[in-house]
Amino acid sequence: MQNITFKIFRFDPEKDKEPYFDNFVIPVGHGDTVLAGLFYIQKNIDPSLAFRFSCRGAVCGSCAMHINGKYCLACETQILELNTDTITIQPLGHLQVLRDLVVDFTPFYENYSRIKPYLVGKEPAPEKEYIQTPEERSR
Repeated sequence: MQNITFKIFRFDPEKDKEPYFDNFVIPVGHGDTVLAGLFYIQKNIDPSLAFRFSCRGAVCGSCAMHINGKYCLACETQILELNTDTITIQPLGHLQVLRDLVVDFTPFYENYSRIKPYLVGKEPAPEKEYIQTPEERSR
């Protein structure tokens, strides 16, 4: 175990005039993710810390944030692989901050539904899934 400093963007529009950074020193070990570090802080140091997560498996994107200058998923970013004693964590930069690391995804979802980045079937949905053979997939 070694100690790492999490430098976290904080802002609660109901009580803060300006955003600020809060530092938390936490113990981390091999395999610990940034999301695990945030959970540690929330459970053991500051229960008011707000962040978003869902699947914890790098599938949904809910825990996307700005980590040491790069957009990353907190659930898959290994703390020790960042090779630094201080990790700076900020919310996504292009969306309004609701609180701390939580941003308002409303504009994203409005644009998403407008462009329909998914398949729209011409027929009603079948009662069971479509089965595709390996030959059909190779076309």
